[in-house]
Amino acid sequence: VTLKTPLAAGTTGWLTVQIPGSAYKSAAVPKPPAFTVPDGTVPSELNAVSERGDYELVYKFTPVASGSWVGTIGPAYGVDETRFRDFAFDRAAYALRIRSADGKTNQWAWASMGAFTEDASKLGVACERRQNTWQCYVDDLHVQHGYSGVMEPILTDGTYPRGNIEFFMGNYGGSNAMNIPGASGSVNDFGDSNSNPTTGYTYNCLQVHSYLAKQTVLAVNALGGGYNANGVKQTANPGVGIGNNVANTHTDWTFIYNAGQYPTRDLYIFVRPVARDAAVAFTRQPESGAVAIGVPYVLTAYAPTAARYQWRKDGVAIAGATGPTCSVVGTQTGSAEYDVLAYDAYGRTVTSTTATIVFKNGGTHLFVR
Repeated sequence: VTLKTPLAAGTTGWLTVQIPGSAYKSAAVPKPPAFTVPDGTVPSELNAVSERGDYELVYKFTPVASGSWVGTIGPAYGVDETRFRDFAFDRAAYALRIRSADGKTNQWAWASMGAFTEDASKLGVACERRQNTWQCYVDDLHVQHGYSGVMEPILTDGTYPRGNIEFFMGNYGGSNAMNIPGASGSVNDFGDSNSNPTTGYTYNCLQVHSYLAKQTVLAVNALGGGYNANGVKQTANPGVGIGNNVANTHTDWTFIYNAGQYPTRDLYIFVRPVARDAAVAFTRQPESGAVAIGVPYVLTAYAPTAARYQWRKDGVAIAGATGPTCSVVGTQTGSAEYDVLAYDAYGRTVTSTTATIVFKNGGTHLFVR
């Protein structure tokens, strides 16, 4: 359903659909639960980030204060643009804003990085439905933060050649599974271990780390998920944090259930869009020909935007033939048909024309020495 006039953020109401020929009048149909139009605006504090204008909001997520459960079906995003369209992007960014009721804590952090996936639906909170657990390094990490009030985050702004992320859909431990330099290996920090890589169970977290600075940039933890052995839903009371938690052994805010302290506790996820190239197309096609048995015949094709190729003989892929040329050798008289698939960076393909190669007897070869 597309509305003719967009509704303002915060508007509450009902959506009634009247089907022509229906035996029921709309007045007799019970009203469904009311909906509230989400606020998709980005906080003004992020205007301080010079690169922010190059990015587009994909998700906004506000964890509940208590009783969270997202590990199986995923969170209830206030904004989720992946429901409506696909994205091509080369960078992703995460921003967290938290503010306490008394204003003593009013912080925000921004972390952008090179894209670690081509699928925007995998960028959000980890859950079984999307199978988007991540524990990996990321390239070209940009960190920036700000605050007002009396609580300044323990966070160092800057550009780092690498960072790392930990998006776990279940429980995790303090052992340093990836051998992240400087991580403790015993307490939860910027290098942990994933206990439930494919199953939403109890804890769940989304953490961005600047391991070269030995810091957690931002963390949204204890989001809950899954069921225990008795079939009981495992909920949790979320926690959020910016910078290192120096008041606790676990510097990544694990076991800190403080979301209820912050009336403002919003996670924003962005991408930097890039234009998709035109679909791959061949500018040179393979040519038919004839060759003597035992003599190589080189097939050549070219598609300027191709990321890779796959040559085929009589419709069957030729192992290892993944470049713009393919050398074939006949072992007996006869003919074979060859073509090649060209793939672009987004997985789209185009098939070349077919080249027929005739393998013939080359006669008697005399070798004189």
